[in-house]
Amino acid sequence: MVTRLATPPWLAVMYATVFLSCTSFSIVMPSLWPYLRRLGGDAAGLAALVSLYSIGEAAGALAFGAAAAAGAATRSVLMAATAVGLVGSLLYIAAQGAGGGKPAMAFAALAAGRTSQGAMTGGMQAVQQHHLGAVLPASALTPATVALNAAATVGFVAGPAVAAALATVPRVPLAGGRLGVVDSLTAPGYFVATACVATLYAYAVHFGDGAYVEPGGAAGTDAESAPLLVATAGEDGVGCKAAADPEALAVNDIEAPVAAGAAKPLLPIRSPPPPVLSPRRLRAVVVALNAVFAVHFFGFALQETVTTPLVAAYYGWGVHASAVLFTAAGGAAVVALVAAAVATDRGVPERAVLVVSVVLGVLGYSALVSPPGAPPSLVRFLVGWAAISVAFPLGRASVVAAFSHALRGRPSGGYMGVLLAVGAVSRVLGPFWAVRAFLWRWGGVAVFGCTAALFVVAGGATVAVWSSL
Repeated sequence: MVTRLATPPWLAVMYATVFLSCTSFSIVMPSLWPYLRRLGGDAAGLAALVSLYSIGEAAGALAFGAAAAAGAATRSVLMAATAVGLVGSLLYIAAQGAGGGKPAMAFAALAAGRTSQGAMTGGMQAVQQHHLGAVLPASALTPATVALNAAATVGFVAGPAVAAALATVPRVPLAGGRLGVVDSLTAPGYFVATACVATLYAYAVHFGDGAYVEPGGAAGTDAESAPLLVATAGEDGVGCKAAADPEALAVNDIEAPVAAGAAKPLLPIRSPPPPVLSPRRLRAVVVALNAVFAVHFFGFALQETVTTPLVAAYYGWGVHASAVLFTAAGGAAVVALVAAAVATDRGVPERAVLVVSVVLGVLGYSALVSPPGAPPSLVRFLVGWAAISVAFPLGRASVVAAFSHALRGRPSGGYMGVLLAVGAVSRVLGPFWAVRAFLWRWGGVAVFGCTAALFVVAGGATVAVWSSL
């Protein structure tokens, strides 16, 4: 039997805004390398910019998460994180004229901008996850957590689809060129800045409207019609609390189908839940899932960093072709996530999806291995690239789902914070490793072969805790 819960309006705002914040990472990736070269940068600078985003993400998660945990109003903290991201977007745009064309000044502006954008993304995810844990009943926490992370994952992989459209933007001088230009390389910065303004508006106007959502239609007093989630205005109008006795609903009651005309369901929840893990077994699961999460983010950062310069060197592709490639990957990732959601809804366990993601990582990176001077055929490259493009969203979503199940009945904020930090550290290491290794004669073999080996290790970690997932 599958349980479905309704989506309150404030949660829908969270999904939309975290999606927009996560696009700020990937939307610039197809154009970041040529933009950096225009400003006089090099490959080491590219690795630094990708890594600085992750450093900012970790710092933002810690700083804004701590503010929320200390009792700051959720909406205020989320708007502060978004404001930091807006400043970062403006710095990214301003880099084109920083220091009168001096590369060091331009790079400093880019670095500050990407770090600030990362701080927004990390802070937003940490604060939103804290808010979910604080206001949702246990029966609603797991699906909301999974859906929030799915929205973030789709944001990461869908950003290049927007970048593909922006790659066709014609060159438009601003104030005769005195204020820079809008073109295919700077348009992503303007887009992210606009998204930040839209996010600020969404939080200021639509977050915490005091409405409640019922799983069964009109309000009532019996178990089947009592509201599951009630949003109650706090000091800043954003407080939300669970119904007086959210766990009082019997299993048969919450498994009842949603009545006609009721709010759209969120995500399925399985019942009854699996048994709570012992502390020792929980530690093993936490370590294993953190390891798998780290490998997936290492591969993701590697892919985002090397793809544009690699296809330029292998096949002579330009920015637009790279953006189309990223767009296709985003589309494949969305299809894979939908297929995984349908599969789990029909009884396929999340651990099976996790194994599929690891296998795809092994096969995909193995397909990209080629000796010096002999790049892989275009067909082999595209097959391998498609596999790793699907592996990341499936891996991230399934790890978070498995993590939520393993932590049932325990406070999850600290564990989730560590998980996000592990992913951020992994994303710092990946770009630097790739840039340095590709300087070697056998660099391509080392980069892709070692990454495939890491996915084999991740598969071993998954098997080791299989029975507890």
